[in-house]
Amino acid sequence: MKVAIVRERRAYERRVAASPDTIKRMVERGLEIAVESGAGGEACFTDDAFAAAGASIARDAASTLEGADILLKVQRPLIGDDAASDELRQLKRGTVLIGLLQPLRHPADI
Repeated sequence: MKVAIVRERRAYERRVAASPDTIKRMVERGLEIAVESGAGGEACFTDDAFAAAGASIARDAASTLEGADILLKVQRPLIGDDAASDELRQLKRGTVLIGLLQPLRHPADI
């Protein structure tokens, strides 16, 4: 089962959805983890730290999300007019999304 962790793109968001420690635990349980390059930069986690924990480092969001069964995010996914900026369009049908969706605050996105 593949878990994807992408770089947060919303303004002022510095967090990342997983740390090297949590990635190590997920890998120990048999999960395949893909982290977008630079995803942890604002939270002071390097790509090397994620790789040392067992994650593969993907060059961009599209390759991180490709084939993902689970998407971990801090903020709700971006929804845009073009496929490149719309994180939901890049997910396969049935992918589980785990994040802070804030449905009462952003009902149009839900």
